[in-house]
Amino acid sequence: MPQKRFFQHIRDLSFEEKLVMWGALFSFASAFLPWYRDIDRFGTGFQFLGITGPLYLVGLFFAALGLTIFGTLFIKRVQQKILAFGFLILIS
Repeated sequence: MPQKRFFQHIRDLSFEEKLVMWGALFSFASAFLPWYRDIDRFGTGFQFLGITGPLYLVGLFFAALGLTIFGTLFIKRVQQKILAFGFLILIS
């Protein structure tokens, strides 16, 4: 039997799993968007992305959490052995 492609796995997800997957991807993408902007009329000031500025750890946490949730959903769906830190594990 041929293996399923990436988009076939996505199509097989339930509505709730798709909703969580999109939320995880939006959470990851939000870390690279502007979170704070203090620019005056003359164009001087500051603009911080989610992974820059004083709250960079929060942005990195959002990015890591989004990737973790998306990876968990995808690996659970694929149900293949993965190599993690030198150990073979089976996620089921």
